[in-house]
Amino acid sequence: MRPPRAICFDFDGVILESLDIKARAFRELFSEHPRHADAIVDYHNANAGMPRYDKFRYFYEELLRRPMPAGEMERLDARFSALVFKAVLDCPWVPGALEFLRSYRQALPLYVVSATPEPELRRIIEGRGLGGYFRAVYGSPKDKKQNLAALLAGHRLEPSAAVSIGDGSADYEAAQAAGVPFIARVTPGKRPYWESRGVAMIEDLRPLAETLGLKP
Repeated sequence: MRPPRAICFDFDGVILESLDIKARAFRELFSEHPRHADAIVDYHNANAGMPRYDKFRYFYEELLRRPMPAGEMERLDARFSALVFKAVLDCPWVPGALEFLRSYRQALPLYVVSATPEPELRRIIEGRGLGGYFRAVYGSPKDKKQNLAALLAGHRLEPSAAVSIGDGSADYEAAQAAGVPFIARVTPGKRPYWESRGVAMIEDLRPLAETLGLKP
């Protein structure tokens, strides 16, 4: 792989070890429906990178099989944010993530493309001391395909000059749609998925610079 001119990171599971936090939040959020708890957590885990709003719709449409009440989306969103925000501020870094960001934030434009609502994502980035590390931050309500396309157009980047680092199918599909090279951060249970797609894989971000061919 040629050294990229820009790097696009997913956030949960790539910069922070926050996936389990969000799985627990989904279980708590729908605790009044215990027979569906495993199903919604499984759906969340299988669809890393999907906006939470789509997962809320799935719960009502496919599991409860009833219309979502007026105002319920906003209530679920506010409750979910309250459940995860402090925990995400305190959770561990993905090994190598902070060191990579510190080493290359001056040398390369770094971006975030996440499914987390953008205002919340910006608060988390500031709270983790990463303000100024990223050239731009993109979150929901737009999906990752839309955001990655907007990033490339807005910053006049050729797709082949960038690289996307993600841990979920939505990250991969966005990179494929945009024509951006992709590297998978392998989380538990996902190796067969990535192997079947023939993508480059890393266990964490410690070997990322070498994988990208970047100079120390």
